[in-house]
Amino acid sequence: MALALRAAARGTGASRTGIQPCPLRKWGISQITLNSGGSTSTSYDNPDHAPIAGGRAGRFYFAPLDEQVRVAWTLVNPANATTLTLELYQWGNPAPIWTRVLNADQARAQRLAADWDGSFPGGEWIGFPDHLVTVEHSPYKLKATAGANREDDYEVRWTYFDVIIDRIELTWGGAALVPGGARGDIAALYQAQTLADEQAINNQLGLMRQADLTLNPADNYDVRLRCNQFTDWVWNMEDGQEARRSTLWLKHQLQWGDGPRIPLVAKVYIARAAGGGVHGAPSARALGGTKFMWDWESQDEIAALPGGHNAAVAAFLTRSLDYKRNDPNGPPGSTNCHVEHGGKRGAGAAVFGRLAPVSAATTACVTRTWATFEQAMLAGPQAGCVGVVFQPSRIGGDTYRVVVHAPPDKCCGGPAVLDVATAGATLRGNFPTLPTARSGIFKMWREVRIRYVRKSAAVVTADRAAIGTEYRRADLIADWGSALDRATDEATLAANFDAWCAHALAHPDAKGNPAITPNRARFEAPDQFQAGTGGNTSFGFVVESWESITRPTLINSIRQYVMKNRTFNSVRNNYNAWLNGVGHGVANDHLYLLPFYNGLSAAKKQKVQVIFDANLIAANLPTKATYESDLEGACIQVARLVAEQLLVQINEHCMIVFHVEAPVGYRQPDATIVVPPSGAGGLSPSTSAKFNGRGSVNLVFLPEVPVADPAAKYHVPVTGVVMHEAAHNLYLCHAPADPALTAAPGARQDLHDLADLRCLMNYDQRSDHLCGYCHLKLRGWGTIASRNLLTTVGPIDGGLVKLWHDAARNQVP
Repeated sequence: MALALRAAARGTGASRTGIQPCPLRKWGISQITLNSGGSTSTSYDNPDHAPIAGGRAGRFYFAPLDEQVRVAWTLVNPANATTLTLELYQWGNPAPIWTRVLNADQARAQRLAADWDGSFPGGEWIGFPDHLVTVEHSPYKLKATAGANREDDYEVRWTYFDVIIDRIELTWGGAALVPGGARGDIAALYQAQTLADEQAINNQLGLMRQADLTLNPADNYDVRLRCNQFTDWVWNMEDGQEARRSTLWLKHQLQWGDGPRIPLVAKVYIARAAGGGVHGAPSARALGGTKFMWDWESQDEIAALPGGHNAAVAAFLTRSLDYKRNDPNGPPGSTNCHVEHGGKRGAGAAVFGRLAPVSAATTACVTRTWATFEQAMLAGPQAGCVGVVFQPSRIGGDTYRVVVHAPPDKCCGGPAVLDVATAGATLRGNFPTLPTARSGIFKMWREVRIRYVRKSAAVVTADRAAIGTEYRRADLIADWGSALDRATDEATLAANFDAWCAHALAHPDAKGNPAITPNRARFEAPDQFQAGTGGNTSFGFVVESWESITRPTLINSIRQYVMKNRTFNSVRNNYNAWLNGVGHGVANDHLYLLPFYNGLSAAKKQKVQVIFDANLIAANLPTKATYESDLEGACIQVARLVAEQLLVQINEHCMIVFHVEAPVGYRQPDATIVVPPSGAGGLSPSTSAKFNGRGSVNLVFLPEVPVADPAAKYHVPVTGVVMHEAAHNLYLCHAPADPALTAAPGARQDLHDLADLRCLMNYDQRSDHLCGYCHLKLRGWGTIASRNLLTTVGPIDGGLVKLWHDAARNQVP
């Protein structure tokens, strides 16, 4: 009634009655807050308030769908409230993304009837398909506006909140996430082996993790690329045609393409108001389209030089690794191999690829071209995860650290502020509170399998550790296998040696036939493994000595000397007197003639030698040097064929180092065996073409302690010989040496460090290291300029830049 009266009083009757209406008291809103997990947001009424720090500091945040938020407000004169409008804004958008108008009763309740989980019905939501507040569009502003009859000072209040990342945990994706099917970047010949090796790499890496299954940034990961490809012809090493000399680079590319594929997964946790974070469905939906940046950086190898390296090698590597170090298309300061030498630093190189099961979408970085943005999965088994296929280069020595960055919120610039060409450490320093996750250091290695097999325990073992150490300096791992492997291989050799030897003599291949066939009759049979001694032997085979085959000729020559007409022929008379003795005759006159010859003076022996030499020619018999050279050559070829049989028996892509201390022992007329100093230190490469370049034999014929004279035919210790010959199998050619020494055949100074004459690929026993050029070639660097090399995969246009033997020319700004 009173209200009716007041209403009536506002009409024309007011002048007649004199009654004035009583105005309603105005109302308003004094604050609005959000509360969850013991945290409460701050209410604002002044647009000019002080800036609010990003991230956790000074902000209210919660995990949508996981936590409930109480939305409450305080009214002035609540009994007089009319309507209250709630509006939600995302940063940078002047239009509300959600609106709800509360009637008077709802406004007077001074809170929403139900706690809020961050989602809204579709009818109230504008432009957000998930109907959910997300990390992508943080921060948010919730604004409350009083309706009719409000007081001016209590018209509007607002509060801010965020959906933020609590942390990121970097984990292995595992071999199961390696993309299936054939790889288009590798040749058919290598498909099965490379895919198997890739799986093995992921399985091995998966063992290196912390108790919570995350990666430890302090760990180092050796990524060992099996590269069991070996030289099958000298052209692969030293031919004048660059295409042939590029065989190592090409075959390494054909086998490993763009590098091994290593799935990496980051688990993203959304921060909870109550503390900690939540990961996985359903809260993963609150990540929305957030872009996580995957980045990589590398260790400064130049800073670590010359540790462990010869000074000349360190100098060569220092200048060569500096090649285009300031290229803006790679991490600042990286010394990884540049794309122009076959690596993945520089324009067009992709280290990260999309991991479809764990990445919802990919966006390329514009400025930080070596990095990528990836979006997390919002549902399914990988909800809350974001991943990449990390594909480092195939180049030995390259290093990588993978870093995942959560983006700043929109008011701090969003993902775009990460897309800058600064060093990783600088970027993290600019955003010290930004959640990131880092891996340890991935170190790339090339690895070859070497089966070291001695003929017997009598052979002095080469120092495999020393050989392995030198190769590791060139970022090549020599996998010698286990002691059990060696025992098994040597037992296999022992069990089959005689049969394999007999087969090689009876059926030599085209390469061995010219040496073996003319000399096969000289080999003793059947026990070549023990070489007729009944015990272990350190030499390869036993053959008839030159003294044995020429013994009849020597005896005949002595007889001719004895029977020669002389003025006083007591020599002949004494011989005839011996013949007339009981049981004596020409058939056994060697019993007389040989002791007689041994007692002659040097001058008289020389007269016999003249007769002997003439008789050798007449009988078409070789000289001793020719005979022994031929037999040694035949023994080397038989040894090669025996070692190749062992390679087939092992049935593994590998290099066989077959070690005996000399190719041959000679059976003398008195049945003793003489083992001469070997004239061959080793033989390589062998016929690895038989195995498509995926198996090879390295023969070593040299005692551990050689002659001391550097001018001798062969004077390098066996450990150096193994390194030298194995390196031939790995595509390295002979190197020039000190001009005072005899140069190795086929030496190419343009394929070695011009300033380092101590590369062990020469014949100088003082040389104990590979030169810097050899280091980079063994790493897999492209050593020659090429744009049109054809392979079985297709044409290559890699834009390779020549690796100079003068290190100064490799140093390009």
